[in-house]
Amino acid sequence: MQPPLLVRKSSERKAEVLAEKIIRFLNKLGLFKWYKPMPTNLLAKAMIDSYKMTGNGVTTLKAPDIFMLGSNNNA
Repeated sequence: MQPPLLVRKSSERKAEVLAEKIIRFLNKLGLFKWYKPMPTNLLAKAMIDSYKMTGNGVTTLKAPDIFMLGSNNNA
């Protein structure tokens, strides 16, 4: 998995919080859409669903595919 910036609940890391705000602002301008911040729970769901679908412990997915897989309710 190759996720973008991960969004964690109650992050105390000031640089992460600042980076998230900057990227979200740039996303609103239509820039860096593939780097849209990703919630950690979505990444976890995508990792589990990927393993269930492939049965393989090694899977390389980039952000758009992770968002699609993690948002899929059928897997």
